[in-house]
Amino acid sequence: GATKDIENENNNENKYQELGEGMEVYPDDYFHAVSLLKGKEHITKNTYAIHWHTLTWTSRKSHIFRFIRTKILLPLLGDENGLRLLFYIRQKLGIGDKK
Repeated sequence: GATKDIENENNNENKYQELGEGMEVYPDDYFHAVSLLKGKEHITKNTYAIHWHTLTWTSRKSHIFRFIRTKILLPLLGDENGLRLLFYIRQKLGIGDKK
């Protein structure tokens, strides 16, 4: 079934996909028009709804880190350099996903 297809195939493409059994995947710009990582809007003709990522369930530390990332570092250093620095800092501090 569709669950098996999802588990066995790389469905990370940012395009419309019909996975079977009534499951459909839409590109980011349909529902994810504001980047959580960069804090930037990417609204297109396809945008249906916007998830504003208020993150009310996260810690104060997460909100502070997000503010520093989206309002200070990325505008100052640019997206690529700012994200590179942030990932380095997070790795050194042991913050974030542990894979």
